[in-house]
Amino acid sequence: MIDLMTIDGTVLQNITIAITIIVVALVAALMLSFVILRRIIGHNTDFAQAMRDEKEQAKIERAKLADANALLEQEHEQLGELERELSAAKQRIKDGERRIQEMERAMSDGGAAQEPEQQADVVVPMTPEQLMAHIDKRIEELGLHTNPKIRLKDIAKALGLTQRRILQALKSRTDDNTLAEYLTTKRLNTACRLLVEEPNWTVEAVASESGFGAVNTFRTIFRKKFGISPSRYREIKIVAESN
Repeated sequence: MIDLMTIDGTVLQNITIAITIIVVALVAALMLSFVILRRIIGHNTDFAQAMRDEKEQAKIERAKLADANALLEQEHEQLGELERELSAAKQRIKDGERRIQEMERAMSDGGAAQEPEQQADVVVPMTPEQLMAHIDKRIEELGLHTNPKIRLKDIAKALGLTQRRILQALKSRTDDNTLAEYLTTKRLNTACRLLVEEPNWTVEAVASESGFGAVNTFRTIFRKKFGISPSRYREIKIVAESN
């Protein structure tokens, strides 16, 4: 009887030890699983953060690329503007050279011409109004008014007329019947045309091409005549023509 109890106690002890070992093993397995799970979750979290960082970096790079493209387009536009200004400057030089050649030819022809008053009164009789129309046409063709230093004697020589004859013709005009007023009006008309026809030209270029010696003088005279600045005049005319 005593031996049986002893055996039963030993078995019970072994069972207890086995259960304890199993429980410890289960706990260890759970702890290990928890550690592994944490590592997996941590790895996934790090991976997700890395993906977010990559996306953010890609977004930043795309923004930089867009800025670079915008800057490149801006520089391209500036280059195009410079090329247009250069082309306009070349054209102004050509026009100036052409006018100088025409003036030189006119002066050469005028020097060999017969007495102007004889030419007007005998060869081709003209009234003062008709003579003024002829003078106006020739000045426009030769671009004499675009020379800021042009004088009455220069115009007379270029047109083959006497100074007195030109002044008599000017007096036939209702307005602008002095040479200075007449030339100013011609220059303003030229400036108005160039402001619209050459939108890329600066106001300074228009003033120079129209025969005004200084841009400030041009602005003052233009505003006094039309009540607005040359730039504003250009804007109004371009908008009106586009509509």
